[in-house]
Amino acid sequence: MTLECDSFNGTTSGDREYYHQWMYRIVSFSNFLKHHLLAPLCITGVLFNVLIVAVLLRPSMRSNAFNHFLILIAFCDATVMAMSLIFDSGRG
Repeated sequence: MTLECDSFNGTTSGDREYYHQWMYRIVSFSNFLKHHLLAPLCITGVLFNVLIVAVLLRPSMRSNAFNHFLILIAFCDATVMAMSLIFDSGRG
């Protein structure tokens, strides 16, 4: 005995088409954002993280151990954004 998916969970082909259209819209919007916002956000993020590191590397700021942790976070964040810009910008 086999059960049809429609009879099992109560969806109809109209419901599936409705959800398919919504998922298509969401994926299309996500692709639009990725193609138009990825580069500016990554470039801005890398630049500001470099500025953060430059400020936190001042002699007066280096004495606090927590600032070393913030430098590490900024460096990792800039690295992730740079790699995302390099490797994800070519995908379509």
